[in-house]
Amino acid sequence: MAEQITTISRSKLIKYIGSIPDDFMKTRINKTIRIQLGLDNIERVDKKERSKPDTLNVPIWHKTSMTVEEASEYSNIGINRIRELCKDPLNKISFQVGRKILIKREAFDEYLNNVELI
Repeated sequence: MAEQITTISRSKLIKYIGSIPDDFMKTRINKTIRIQLGLDNIERVDKKERSKPDTLNVPIWHKTSMTVEEASEYSNIGINRIRELCKDPLNKISFQVGRKILIKREAFDEYLNNVELI
């Protein structure tokens, strides 16, 4: 059951239906094509979710290092404050892998146990 798809020029389309903003036209055409192909019921997946490999959910107490976000959840300290702590050369709680900052969990625990004010 193949249907023939015909292509018309933009000028003919404008002459037939009048002037329509480009973004409106693109969304309507995309929606029509999705309906015709039966793709309208398929949910869209974010690029981040598509590109993420399946990772194991390792409990935090088994990890040797954690990201800034994980350390924030773990310690209930804000992300920006943890980033500031990592920038301090006297604190040896973090290291970098490329541009990613990783925090040594045991050193971070020790730092939190010894500090009174952050």
